[in-house]
Amino acid sequence: MQILASKEIWERARAGWERLSEGQCLAEGDENYGAFLDANGVPIPGHVGTALLVAGLVFEGVVREDFVEARCARIGAALRWFEESALNENGRISSPDCNPDSGPDTAFVVQLWCGLLDGVGRSGEVSGAWAELIGLMHKLLRRMLQGLPGAGFHTPNHRWVMATALAWGFRETGDAALRRELDLYLAEGPDGDAEGFYPERSAGVYDAVSNRAFQLLHRWAGWAEGLGDVRRNLELINRLLNSDGTVDTVLSTRQDANAAVVPDCLLDVLLRAHRAGGEPVESDALKTLFATIWEAAPELSVSAALWLAWEVRCSAPVECPALAGAVDGEWFVRSKSVWRARCAGWSFRAMAGHAYPLVLRSPVGEEFRMALAHAYMGTGAFRGDRFLERSGTAWALRHEARGVAFRPGYEMPLGIRVEAENYEARRSDRPLRAFAPAASVLSWKWTRTGSELCWASEYEAPGVYAQWVVDVPAGMFFEIGGAASRVAPGEVRFFGDGASVAWSGEGWRLECGSGCVAHRMHPMRDALAPPPDGGRFVIALRTPFTHRLTLRFR
Repeated sequence: MQILASKEIWERARAGWERLSEGQCLAEGDENYGAFLDANGVPIPGHVGTALLVAGLVFEGVVREDFVEARCARIGAALRWFEESALNENGRISSPDCNPDSGPDTAFVVQLWCGLLDGVGRSGEVSGAWAELIGLMHKLLRRMLQGLPGAGFHTPNHRWVMATALAWGFRETGDAALRRELDLYLAEGPDGDAEGFYPERSAGVYDAVSNRAFQLLHRWAGWAEGLGDVRRNLELINRLLNSDGTVDTVLSTRQDANAAVVPDCLLDVLLRAHRAGGEPVESDALKTLFATIWEAAPELSVSAALWLAWEVRCSAPVECPALAGAVDGEWFVRSKSVWRARCAGWSFRAMAGHAYPLVLRSPVGEEFRMALAHAYMGTGAFRGDRFLERSGTAWALRHEARGVAFRPGYEMPLGIRVEAENYEARRSDRPLRAFAPAASVLSWKWTRTGSELCWASEYEAPGVYAQWVVDVPAGMFFEIGGAASRVAPGEVRFFGDGASVAWSGEGWRLECGSGCVAHRMHPMRDALAPPPDGGRFVIALRTPFTHRLTLRFR
């Protein structure tokens, strides 16, 4: 693994530092003088503000001296505002939008400053204005540490940030109250499951928070119970990572859900996990994961830059078993009904119970999303009720029309007068000649040269409509019936009898069989409204049908 220098990290972080600096209030006489303001002019005492800009001085001895000197006065003003206006009397801070008198918000600042202070002075003696600021930070830290016992938390990842702040505080001060509180947190034990998921399943944001905390608890308190969770989570993220450096967050329960996130917050975690006994551990999977995220993040978030720079400067190792597994491969997460694969730069996901049961991403981030539906008496969209066991080289999702909105079948007469205004009220009284579920199966198999998907009906009666929707990015090259063009933003194409389509790019070609009927199904009338930044192809079918899509790598 390439061991980065602080200067390289600084170059990636420069834009983030400058944006943060622009938000500082420097109007003399303003009550928020020195604070860092959000877009609405509200001072933010926690992560976006003093704690992060102060961290820029971790580059001491690397960043040019005039930069450090020019920033010291502004950082001093920020710390003084923090002391006078942000800290409550009990040593806690309040998040202005949601978390009053917040132990976790305070612990995040403590953890961040502790990381900075552990790296201070490694390039030489600390002196002058910088030494004064370090002294002020220690003073404020002591106040915040006193506010942590009894503060509590309200999300799973917060409790481990609380624990790391308490661990550093006890190591530095020997305060027995901090140790007693720390022991309460540690007694709960780590919260990752056997497949690598934390409760929030947030591969884009909060998994890194828990991973970092477990590593720091080992470094600061000698508590190693969480390192197994770190290893399993990093193995999981390796499987969830796409070739363009984004991570699949479809399972997340937090704000990164279904977002295309490059998890640069994992860089320090990966570097720390890579170290054992002070020497790099050779792990191809870990090195590839680090390199993919590093290359995909032309700029680093301010907090990611701090943690990574600090880890580069700290020499203390943290043992974490190296990742195992190949760069390409396929994985089935049974407890979450998710199948993932990577091959030739493509990433694939199949998921039971999702509006888009299959998602394909190209090496440059282009995405195909596939939605399926039956029109049969309102059975609605295909969700993939369950995974089937793998059969040979193929996997399959089955739809059995469970939990439908309407009663599929024919309603029989009551034999008595029913007033029009009572029709709906009496509807449930009618006998029903029920239909069998309009079942279908989506199956697929992958190889290193391509893949084939097959959607086949299992309903015996003919004439039941079904529909396959494929969303593609605008600008993609495609051909229909030999005529070539590009997908326009907002374009919707309906396939008719005998029509077929092919998409192609550098090194790959995706071919779809012909459509059968021009039909706008009730469950998928929104098929007329494509993604705003892409196009949509709609293929309507009638039972019985077998429809194929083939991807070939060239």
